[in-house]
Order: sequence, then structure tokens, then C-alpha cells
Amino acid sequence: MNKENQEDYDRLVFEDNISVILIILSILNIKANQIIEEALINKKSHNIQKALQIYRFISAVSILIYLYFVLRNYNFYQATKNDDKKVDENNLEKIRLIGSILIFIGTLMLAYVSFNQKEPMGEVEIG
Repeated sequence: MNKENQEDYDRLVFEDNISVILIILSILNIKANQIIEEALINKKSHNIQKALQIYRFISAVSILIYLYFVLRNYNFYQATKNDDKKVDENNLEKIRLIGSILIFIGTLMLAYVSFNQKEPMGEVEIG
């Protein structure tokens, strides 16, 4: 395996690990929802703060994950930017970069809400 193939392989393995982290975050989201459901049924509002802490943790980790994707997609875009043979690919990479920036901005907005609300109104959407 040459150096470029090794780098691509390592990146894909890392991104597989990110996928596992996103699955874990989804499970945590379900757990936080269950905490809120139990708090509503049993009228124990102090447990809702525990769910809010979980939502905040999910938001923080999601910001890091989506920041990685913005940086990765920026690097992909830069790699095709100055190559005349890759004009079409450059346009696709630009679209990918814009999409990942929008997802990142949305994640920042959700994190802002989760860190500033006193009681959660719903789960944190993570992907």
C-alpha cells in the first residue's frame, strides 16, 4: 500500500470510529428521553436536569465531530481547487463543503439552545 492509499485507509478507519461514536450518542439521546419520560410520569422534575446534562454532552461532542467534517471537506475542496482536470469534482467538493458548514452551523445553534434552556423541550438532533 502506498502512502496515499495508507492515508485514505487511516482516514476511513477514523471515520468508522466517528460513526460508532454517533451511534453511542444516539443511544445516549434515547436514554435522556427515557429519563424525561420517567420524570414526567413520576413527577420528579429533578431528574430532568440529568437529561439536560446528557443533551449538552451530546451537543458538545457533535460540534467536534461536525467540525472535523468541515475541515476534511475543506481539504478535499482545496485539493481539487487548482487542478484544471478536476473542475467538475471541484464543484462537487464545494457543494459538500457548503453542506457540512451548514450542518455545523445548525449543530452550533442546537448546542446554544441546549446550553441555555432550563428544561429540555426535546432531544438533540445529531445526524
